[in-house]
Amino acid sequence: MAGYVGGGSSGGGNGGSSEQVIENLTSQIDGTTQDFSTTHSYESGTLAIYWNGVRQIVSGTGATINETSSTGFSFIGSTVPTTAHTLTVQYLKS
Repeated sequence: MAGYVGGGSSGGGNGGSSEQVIENLTSQIDGTTQDFSTTHSYESGTLAIYWNGVRQIVSGTGATINETSSTGFSFIGSTVPTTAHTLTVQYLKS
């Protein structure tokens, strides 16, 4: 379920500001899945991922996660959330 935070609108014209979305993706966790999807497309570089409340590094040096599309990301390597964990994302809706 997605929640919307802060001001601004995602109006269809130039000059409109983006909506900030906070979304709980815990329901997508099954203990083996590395790939996760957001409900909405997000602006590149705005994705923040929290695994059990701890922000993860997305892309770049030391990254644990790669953005795979404008609505998805993937954990790198064999470490993935299990059903005992929570996964929350925050991003600007594009």
